[in-house]
Amino acid sequence: MALLRTLWQWPGNLEYFPLIDHRLFKKTIPNIIQESTKMPSDKRSGNMDPRLALALSEIDAIVQATPNLTLDEDYLPGFPGGTNTALFGHLNGKPIVFKYFHDKERKNHEEKVLELFQKTGYVPQIYPIKNDSVLIIERLPGLPFFMVEENISLDEWEGLFNQLGQVLARIVKIAPGADLATSGRQDLPREPGFDYKFYCTANLETFFDTVIEISAGVLETSDLPHQSLLENSLNNLRANRDAILAYRSFIFLDDFHYSNIIAQGPSLQGFIDLEMSRYSNEVLVLGSVMASVIPSQLERWSWIKTGYETVRGNRLNPETIYLSEIVAPFNRWIRFMWYWGCDEVPDWAKEKNLRMSVIQDIKDVVNIIESLRAIS
Repeated sequence: MALLRTLWQWPGNLEYFPLIDHRLFKKTIPNIIQESTKMPSDKRSGNMDPRLALALSEIDAIVQATPNLTLDEDYLPGFPGGTNTALFGHLNGKPIVFKYFHDKERKNHEEKVLELFQKTGYVPQIYPIKNDSVLIIERLPGLPFFMVEENISLDEWEGLFNQLGQVLARIVKIAPGADLATSGRQDLPREPGFDYKFYCTANLETFFDTVIEISAGVLETSDLPHQSLLENSLNNLRANRDAILAYRSFIFLDDFHYSNIIAQGPSLQGFIDLEMSRYSNEVLVLGSVMASVIPSQLERWSWIKTGYETVRGNRLNPETIYLSEIVAPFNRWIRFMWYWGCDEVPDWAKEKNLRMSVIQDIKDVVNIIESLRAIS
């Protein structure tokens, strides 16, 4: 369980993990655990990160005021997360997660989305212990999705993806739309840099058009690596804009990658880390699934698609599949807008060379789609 806690706090939101072969990544996990547990014998002494100290101070106060609530001191992290810090504990003997948010706006948004998605049965339960900065939620049993492969059979691995397709189809059917959640805002301008409020509350039409407009402006004034590929991808999005947006809009998790999907052996448990949820629709969800496929295991898409169509009750029509292929790189275009469409690139983006990384990510997704088309 220390491993799961560690991964919940991985810095940078793991936004590029869908395109990494996770079998290679697993080799680094022991090093991550070792670094995260290099704490003094008295874990609360020493040179503790001030963000972790702040989270502990708030959580300690909650524990002291709440009967039968405990913090698992053995699993204190060696580093806090970028936007939140997740610590383990127990409430009435049941495993829970304390999720401390460094930004209260993110906490409020995740809490709201968790409440909206409770009826799906595939997100953690929220415990009614109120705090401005901390959510106390159920700790789903198991490990991040990509880590269970080596411990189950190939048939069980295929079955997990089939389950994922079924669950996604159920969520798409009942996902809260604008009539059940706060309506997406049409009059919301994007502020400079990363604008969290715009990201999570602009309606889908406004959000989609803004991403296309800003990204197109960058391409018109730049000569970037893979320029023609980028232009073709963006032109396809623009040309199919009305058909894409004709699908029903609803709230959906944006951080769709296999570190935020929990499985216990061959059984899917649910999704975590919903603070980046925003407006989406069916073709954008399916496009994200396609983008999550890795070159060494292209069959994942057919496994998910089979499960999805089973719950849907019929096969996906060719237009839906085509539009899903077109929008598959859209999540990367969102990052492109943030990294290339701002006047001043943040230091953390410079350090990670994210401008060039996101161009490569778009190219990788386009190549994945071409590979999927070739075997369909």
